[in-house]
Amino acid sequence: MGIFNRLKNTLFTNDEARLRAEEEAHFHLEMREQELMDQGLSPSEAVRKARESYGNVLRQQELASDTDLLGGLDGILRDFKVAYRRLRRSPLFLVSSVALLAVGLGCAT
Repeated sequence: MGIFNRLKNTLFTNDEARLRAEEEAHFHLEMREQELMDQGLSPSEAVRKARESYGNVLRQQELASDTDLLGGLDGILRDFKVAYRRLRRSPLFLVSSVALLAVGLGCAT
């Protein structure tokens, strides 16, 4: 999913994002049903096959609403906090890791 879609999911409320995901799922299902009916299947059979090929509609909606920009940034911020706390507990490891990074970056340049 692109950065603009993630930003859009962040700015919309959960209800709006859920409605957009629901509309998109129905659009894809209707298009697949129409394709199957054009191939000669009956409408009820086309609906059944379209739902089988699309998968779990609710799961697709949840995946679409869970991908937002701030959720990813929140996870990264949480990781930095945990790393900071662990490095504060062991200053020797902090000094050795910073020295190792400095030597590695110096060799790479």
